[in-house]
Amino acid sequence: MKRSAPKALEMSFDVVRGTSNKWSEPSTDAGSSHHDTPLENMGYYYQVSVSIGSPPQEFALSLDTGSSDMWVPSPNNNECLSPLFTSRGGTCGQTKNIFNRMISSTFSIINDYFYISYGDSTSAYGLWAKDTLTFNGLTLTDYTFGVASGTTSTTNVFGIGLKGLQASNDAIPEHPEAPKFTYSNLPYRLAEEGYINTPSYSLYLDSLEATSGTIIFGGVDSSKMQSPLTLHPLINFHPENHPENHPENHPDPVSFFITLDSVDLVGGVPLNVLGVTSAALLDSGATMTFLPPSAYATLADRFQVQQDSKTGYRVANCSAGSVGEYLEYSFQGSKIRVPISSLLDPIKKQDGSAVISPDGIPMCRFLVAPNANDETGTSNIILGDSFLRSAYVVYDLENFQLGLAQAATYSNGPSSMVSAIDENGIPGSQQPPRSKTWQANTPMPTFHGYVPPQLDLVW
Repeated sequence: MKRSAPKALEMSFDVVRGTSNKWSEPSTDAGSSHHDTPLENMGYYYQVSVSIGSPPQEFALSLDTGSSDMWVPSPNNNECLSPLFTSRGGTCGQTKNIFNRMISSTFSIINDYFYISYGDSTSAYGLWAKDTLTFNGLTLTDYTFGVASGTTSTTNVFGIGLKGLQASNDAIPEHPEAPKFTYSNLPYRLAEEGYINTPSYSLYLDSLEATSGTIIFGGVDSSKMQSPLTLHPLINFHPENHPENHPENHPDPVSFFITLDSVDLVGGVPLNVLGVTSAALLDSGATMTFLPPSAYATLADRFQVQQDSKTGYRVANCSAGSVGEYLEYSFQGSKIRVPISSLLDPIKKQDGSAVISPDGIPMCRFLVAPNANDETGTSNIILGDSFLRSAYVVYDLENFQLGLAQAATYSNGPSSMVSAIDENGIPGSQQPPRSKTWQANTPMPTFHGYVPPQLDLVW
C-alpha cells in the first residue's frame, strides 16, 4: 500500500558521530515525507547501517552514488576470508557483514548470475536475490540485492544510482544466457511506497575532518548551502571503450555526468587548470578527484607533489593549503570552490603521530590524481569525495538532473531547514547562468607524462 507523504512534514534521524565500529539506533518521526539518514565518515567510505532478512542480519555498507546495486557476501565467500581482507582490517569474514540466507525465512533467489565490477578493478559475483531490508526504521519487503560467493572488494556496497547502471541490466560474457532485468533500488522503492514523493536524495559530506555526513531521501536542507542551488541536466555520456552505454542502448543517462566548463586555481596567483568543456562524473564511491593528466600536472607542479617510494602515495607539504587558495569549478557558469586545504589529507602513523618527510616536514596525501582510459587515452573526469565535501548535491533520478550548491561545511548537525522534493521540483532551485551543455566525446588534450619526484617518507 502506498503511503501518503505530506509535503510539509519532516522526518529526521539523529546524526551519528563516533568511530567506524560503533552504530547507534536513529530515532524517527513517522509523519515525514523525507528521510534524513546519518552516515559514518570512514575517511574514504561513507557507510550506512542496514539489516537484511528475517530475523534481521546487520550490515555496514558503503554508500555509493556511482553504482546502483546493493550486495553482501555469503558465508562461503572464499575471497572474503583471504589475507586481502585480514591484512586491511576488513570485516567481511566476521559475523557482522556476512549474510546467511539459510536462516532467513523471507529469502528468495532470482537467478544465479549476479556479477558487478567497479572502476578500481574490484568485482563481486554470486546470485541475485530478494529479502526484507530494514533501513533506518523502515522495512521494504522483497528488496533486490546480490549475494556474493566471490569478491575482490573489501567493502560491501549500497549503490543508489540510476536504474540504467544496474549490473542486472548488463550482459555477462561468460554467461550469455543470463537474463537482463532492471528493478527498483532504494530511491525508487521509497518513492513507489510513498515514503518520499520522487526518487531523489541530497548528499552532504561536510569537511575533511568531519566524522559523519548526511543524506536526505526526498528532501533538501537549505541550511547546508552557501549559494543558490542550480540545476544541471545529466549527460548521456558513453566512453568510447564502453559501447554498451551508448545512447542507442541506453536512451536515458545511466550515470551522474554533468557539464564542467573549467577549473581554475584562485585566491592566490590565478592559474587555469582546465579550460576545455568536459563531462564530469560525480561519484561518492571515489575518494579522489581524477582530472586529465595535463590538469593534474599543472596542480602537481604548483604544489610540488611528490610520490612516496614505499606506498606510492602522491604527497605534498601539508602547509601547501594554508595560503587560502581554492580550486574553482565552473558548471554552466555556476561555481563551486574547493579549498586546497581540503585536498591535503594528513598522513598518520598507527600511534597517531604525523608521517614526515626526510627533512622533518609533515606530509599529506594529495587527493587529486590523473585519470585516463587505458584503451582510448581519453581522460574522464571523476569528482569524488575530495570535491563533494565542498558541494551540496541533490540527485533527481526522476528528471535526470543534479542540483549543485556551495556546501556550508562544519554545520553537520540535525537538519534544520528541510523541504520535501515533490512534483513541482527541487525547492529553491534555479537554472544555471548558461544553458549550453557538453554534447560530444571530445578528446581531452594529451599530456606526455608528469613524473612526480620520489621521496622516502619517515613511517
